[in-house]
Amino acid sequence: MADLTKIFGGALTVSNISISPTAQLFKAMVDTDITPPSEILLDGEIHRFGDKNNNWYVAYGDGIPAGIFGNWKTGDQYTWRADVGHKLSISEEVAHRKRIDELKTLRKAKLDKKHEDTAQAVYAIFNNLPVATKKSAYLKRKQVEPHNLRQSGNSLVAPIYNSVGVLTSLQYITPNGEKRFQAGGEIKGCYNILGNITADTKKIFIAEGFATAASIYETTSVPTVITYSAGNIPPVTELFRTRYGTISIIIVADNDESKAGITYAEKAAKEYGAQIIIPPEIGDANDYKVGGNNLHDLLVPPNKWLVSVKDFTAEPHPIKWLIKNWVQDESLIMMFGQSGCGKTFVSVDMALRIATPSIKTWHGEIVKHGDVAYLAGEGHAGLRARCKAWIQHNEQVPGDIRFFISQSGTDLNTAEGLNKTILCLRDMEITPRLIVVDTLHRFLNGDENSAQDSKTMLDACSLLTHEFNCSVMLVHHTGVSSDAQKRGRGSSAWKGALEQEICVEKEAKEPFIKMTQTKNKDSEPAAPKTLELATITLDGWLDEDGEQVNSAIVMPTENRVEKKKNSKLSEFVKLFEKAWFASGAEIENKAPYITKAALKNKLISDGFGADRTVDNHLNSSYDNKFISTLIKEKCIEPCLNGWIFIEPEQASIMMLSRGK
Repeated sequence: MADLTKIFGGALTVSNISISPTAQLFKAMVDTDITPPSEILLDGEIHRFGDKNNNWYVAYGDGIPAGIFGNWKTGDQYTWRADVGHKLSISEEVAHRKRIDELKTLRKAKLDKKHEDTAQAVYAIFNNLPVATKKSAYLKRKQVEPHNLRQSGNSLVAPIYNSVGVLTSLQYITPNGEKRFQAGGEIKGCYNILGNITADTKKIFIAEGFATAASIYETTSVPTVITYSAGNIPPVTELFRTRYGTISIIIVADNDESKAGITYAEKAAKEYGAQIIIPPEIGDANDYKVGGNNLHDLLVPPNKWLVSVKDFTAEPHPIKWLIKNWVQDESLIMMFGQSGCGKTFVSVDMALRIATPSIKTWHGEIVKHGDVAYLAGEGHAGLRARCKAWIQHNEQVPGDIRFFISQSGTDLNTAEGLNKTILCLRDMEITPRLIVVDTLHRFLNGDENSAQDSKTMLDACSLLTHEFNCSVMLVHHTGVSSDAQKRGRGSSAWKGALEQEICVEKEAKEPFIKMTQTKNKDSEPAAPKTLELATITLDGWLDEDGEQVNSAIVMPTENRVEKKKNSKLSEFVKLFEKAWFASGAEIENKAPYITKAALKNKLISDGFGADRTVDNHLNSSYDNKFISTLIKEKCIEPCLNGWIFIEPEQASIMMLSRGK
């Protein structure tokens, strides 16, 4: 059997070959939201159709039927080729591309000739019309001046100039606001301007319609460019950016329901370095002004980017804290440490205190409350137990705590992961004051050592901060080498972007956790804080073998590291605790209490010393002895016939142990 692909230029396919080329072109127009004309001619001529003849097409029907079509007002243009039932051969493809180029050249030549003829006509028309006056019903309704308009009967006539200043077309505005352009006039990239751009001009405005531009110019006295359509905003912006270089360009977009003005304004702003202002209500800047609003403040906001030092220092702006001195509001924070150092215990403790309105402090620091989103990428079984231990120890009602945990990780530095997070928070009506990311590695798509990947994650965190006016805390690991234990592992970009950085370290074979601020951008670092892990038996929690489930919480142990170094003090504390338990663990004033007699008997029985030696140790007047040392270090104070233990951290441990 013959190889048909050599004949037809490709494999035969099921196609629209049974549909005529004119029907295919008709469908192509429909697919691009252009309403086709009732009759389509594939004759190589330019045909205009639709509302005010804004649409056009030119197409051939011989050979491989093809053509181009579009809308001159928006500037949209589309190429079309009929489906002939097979893949085009190289020669057919070359012929097709040549045909399309010819069509574009033909259209441009005819369009240029029509523009040239129209420009000559409108020049004569416009210059023979009288200057418009304030008597126009349209101007009265819009509350603007006529500026450079002319009058033609009851209609106003606005000039339209091309890039070299030639009058190319006109816009006619009827008393009721209907607008039409001079047929055949050049519009794309053309404009009108109110005011004069001089060497001293620092900025210009760009707007769609005459009334909008007039309102802007009259309000600000800043030169204002009129584009006459939303689709014309990008080419006009490009023209003025090219012509005036670094001049500040501000596009005042119409806030219409179609969002066309905003869409084209955003495109122009992105490509040509312009700013955008959008009225907060549906309508344009003229509607905003006529509606009684302050257009000047919208166009020239009173809050300046640059302010004088006098204004800058006129009022105090203290740092806002979620946890005083430790977790700054609306900031990016990193808590880092080695695996197993207790950083998750600390971050959970901080987060739960922020999420619980009845908890007023975090180990002596004032707490501000709000919703917390805890993005957990791993260890959900352990996290569940830690939350339960915290709730049980602090005697809280779970339903009162605004704390929400993710069920898995996600790539937060991707559009999909970031949108998933934002939409989930919105759908659940969560307004986070703090978002914890535990751990950074589980939520990062890429390499934490890569500056580029780090930047995408930092950008995602910044977006979350601004979206919810919240803080983001990244829980991260240290590096492996010995010189990397005092910083989070990975790119140096991390630390540079942080407002705060917290190092978490755990003493070997000890329950003590030391927290040190290695960066506090806006204030002096807080004094290091020492916490202690305390075991909590979870009420009613048994594992699959029926054995008790335990977890841990962090408890305050300020200065425990320093006290631990004092071996005599440590020994005296242990002896007091041992004697207290041996004597029945009595309580006075909600603190561990022991009588002098009971303490003496226990010390003698444990071989602490002879009767006289023990008496000396129990006499507070003898320096560096048992009782005087404990009183001096504010561990105990006299009570009734003995002493109570008042050092809060150790007292709490003793009381918890008593209840087991």
